[in-house]
Amino acid sequence: MLALITLAGIFAVQSAQRALRDAGVEHLDWRGVSWSGSTLSVAEITGRYAAEQGDLGFAAWGVQVKLVWQAGPRLQLIDVRDLDLDWRPTPGMTFEDPMLDSNPGSTAPASLDQPPASLDPRDWLHMPHWFPDKAAVRDLDLSMPCQQAVCELSGSLDVRRDPAVANSVSGQLSLLSGAESLALSFDLRDEADAFVLNSELALSGQHALALHADWRGVGDAARWQGSLSVPDWPDANWLFEFVDPWLAPGSLPLVQLPTGLQFDANWALQPGRTPHYWKDLLAGAVRVEGQFNLPQPWVIEDIGAVSGAADFDFEGDQGNWLLHQGTATVQLDRLSWPGLANLPADVRPVSVRAVVEPEPGSTQGWRAALPLTVKATLDGPVTGTLDTRLSLSNSPALQAQLHEGRLQLAADNIEYADARFHDLQADMFFQGLVNQQLLSLTLGKSSGLDSAVMQLSGPGVSLTDARLELAGLKLDMPLDGQGAIQLDAPIRLAASRLEHAVLRPQSWNLVGKLGYGDEQLDWEGVAAAASGLQFGLNMTWSANAGWRARLAPDAIFLRAANPLALTLADWPALLDLSAGRLIANFDASGNASIERLSGRINLSGGSGIYDRMEFDGLELPLSVELRGEQATFTASSITLQSLNPGLPVGPARIAGRYQTTLEQMLAGELRIEHASTEVLGGRLLVQPATVDFSQARQNLMVQMQGVELTELFEAYPAEGLSGNGIIDGQLPVTLTDNGVIIENGSVKAREPGGVMQYRSDKLAALGDNPGMRELVLALNDFRYSVLASDIDYAENGTLVLDLRLEGHNPELQQGRPVHLNVRLEEDIPALLASLQLSGQVSDIIQKRVQERLLQRR
Repeated sequence: MLALITLAGIFAVQSAQRALRDAGVEHLDWRGVSWSGSTLSVAEITGRYAAEQGDLGFAAWGVQVKLVWQAGPRLQLIDVRDLDLDWRPTPGMTFEDPMLDSNPGSTAPASLDQPPASLDPRDWLHMPHWFPDKAAVRDLDLSMPCQQAVCELSGSLDVRRDPAVANSVSGQLSLLSGAESLALSFDLRDEADAFVLNSELALSGQHALALHADWRGVGDAARWQGSLSVPDWPDANWLFEFVDPWLAPGSLPLVQLPTGLQFDANWALQPGRTPHYWKDLLAGAVRVEGQFNLPQPWVIEDIGAVSGAADFDFEGDQGNWLLHQGTATVQLDRLSWPGLANLPADVRPVSVRAVVEPEPGSTQGWRAALPLTVKATLDGPVTGTLDTRLSLSNSPALQAQLHEGRLQLAADNIEYADARFHDLQADMFFQGLVNQQLLSLTLGKSSGLDSAVMQLSGPGVSLTDARLELAGLKLDMPLDGQGAIQLDAPIRLAASRLEHAVLRPQSWNLVGKLGYGDEQLDWEGVAAAASGLQFGLNMTWSANAGWRARLAPDAIFLRAANPLALTLADWPALLDLSAGRLIANFDASGNASIERLSGRINLSGGSGIYDRMEFDGLELPLSVELRGEQATFTASSITLQSLNPGLPVGPARIAGRYQTTLEQMLAGELRIEHASTEVLGGRLLVQPATVDFSQARQNLMVQMQGVELTELFEAYPAEGLSGNGIIDGQLPVTLTDNGVIIENGSVKAREPGGVMQYRSDKLAALGDNPGMRELVLALNDFRYSVLASDIDYAENGTLVLDLRLEGHNPELQQGRPVHLNVRLEEDIPALLASLQLSGQVSDIIQKRVQERLLQRR
């Protein structure tokens, strides 16, 4: 019989060795195996367990395993005198725990997606049938890498179970590392009507935590009650040294433990149904009370240093709540919320203090939610206060309703990106909802921001007494990573004074609607200036495709006032529009800045004054194109019915294209495709050419066609001068910074010539002079066959005509041929001025003409 038992033992040992090798245990050695009665003794066991995460070397001495026979073989005792463990993790490998997943967006195992059958521990906590009545490790030594080098940990373990009760177990674990120690005891009892757990934890010889919990009843009668006490949590950050090597970097949400924490809580929960989720525990009868005190700052990663105290006592009954006490004071210092990193250092808040109290009168009766008030203060470069009512409920899920909230912020000076604010004030009235999935806020009336001065250095805009109204803003922000932020915000921005290099300082208003969703920002609104200029602005800004905008000013009727002149700083001072209709629209797109722009400007029926000239009937269709830094202005057909610089001119027509860069707008090239005007019965025609304004001089060729002497002499203020004929010519024109130059121009009368009559008292008086008598008689009725002249015009306005006349007077020596060479000089600006003053012109023109004459003297 003994031989059979021995053979069975040898076979069992060999089978166990093979099973352990298949499980990853390598180099397993047994020494000093003996059998005495029902006890198996092994003097030494060594080996190594190899896994993907690393290797665990182990060595055990004085191992005893006792078997008993009670309805079959069962372990009664596992006792290990000495156990050494040496853990060597694989480089780069860490322990994977789905409850501490550093990547919460990753796909979880299918089993984790399924709700537990029940939260009652009796449904899922079962002691394995093979677990011995007693398991002990008297001397435990553990070696493993830690934050510095290698950490040595020693201790003992003693676990006992009650063989008469299936799930009753108790035990003690003690660990020692240098001067630090950990002692954990627990006792779990599966009694007839309750499942009771008692546990205590001591750290470095100081009592740290005590837990009592019992579960009674089943199904709809289930009840869970318990207590948790932390009298004074010691400095135990050394625990991280042993935990970190087993976890992925960043898995733990804490960087230190709350030293000095004092916490006491008691609870009694009767869900009224079998609980499957934690929220089910709050669905029935609830009583929770406790105190919390954290006198020393507790640094929580991505939050800051937290300290404070709380006192709470409340009851619940199927979604109705009775608050007996609920106060809390929380102080946050050294804020480290990641979103603050995007703010400049001189704007980031330094600390936050919040006080939570029961709403007055809320402790007098049952309610569907726990009503609280929250008051908070913000300190730092930006100071502020928060005051709101808070209603906590768990139906249909845990959530908080925000009522009658008000957030006030103030800052003397703020610089953020390209924006600078002085004396900034924010006052927000809000209500909202917060749950595990969503933060939803709606701003109420009078919500807005005020700034004494707001400067945007990028576009070069400065606003004085700016007011941004945000009443009606609605914000939905997902908190579970599902969906996208949604924003719907009516916006009104007003400033008593807006300054920009191209605008005249005055008040402006911007009214519209701002929306955000699906990673796209949308704006639709209207901007208006005190001058009367108003335009619509629609804009879409996509994170992936840049922005697009459409600018459409309202039609401008120039009857009584010109809002453009009252708005644009560089509006020509000498240009006055008194009539006309202006319409325009522009489409633009870009990313950080404007990259493309196209649009049209159309002025119809324009009339007014430019400098000392009246004009009427201006039709100006203009196309604008911008591509990067290149700008193109195209006019297919500009027409002007009349222009009066002193003599009537028009109709005129111009067609061309101007190309330039934004850096040097006035140094571009003008392509003249057509330019002509009617004048004195004929016309002036500019030959097609390209004018480069980056050069000091530009040359043009102007053709004179069909000018009638009859109209010229009628316009020219010379007493007694009349005649007829048709004049053609060519005028080489040079444009300079100081004016217009004509050099070597020429004009000539068409054949067969015409008649010129000069009959004035001044000329007749010259007839008394014998040398002038024949000239006076010849010009009295001169029939010319040749009328030609060279023309030169200087920058100072002096016109020089070298006139040649060939013809006769029938009354002079029987029509003898007469040849005349005459040099004439005329101050054209003065001539035009005298013509304007002699006619019916507006007071504006008369004033400007008189000022010009005074300047020339």
